[in-house]
Amino acid sequence: MSTGDQNTQQPCVKQQIQRKLEELAALVSQQEYGPDGPPKDLTFREIEEVGYQVGQLAAQKFESVVTARHHQHPETKQHQRNSEES
Repeated sequence: MSTGDQNTQQPCVKQQIQRKLEELAALVSQQEYGPDGPPKDLTFREIEEVGYQVGQLAAQKFESVVTARHHQHPETKQHQRNSEES
């Protein structure tokens, strides 16, 4: 995909990511606090802590997926073969 292609698709992709993040937030809230939602005495610090943990997991998964896809790229495979032959 060229840079031009990325620029024309960016708003749509951002909207899709935004929707997925909203779904993730709802799922995490449901699992953390149950169907009644967070307790009344929940502190902002506690909300931040869960958000931080979710962010860390998302970053790790993103890095894992992109790294795996990068290794599958034909140019990456050719570079690896050339490095091994040297």
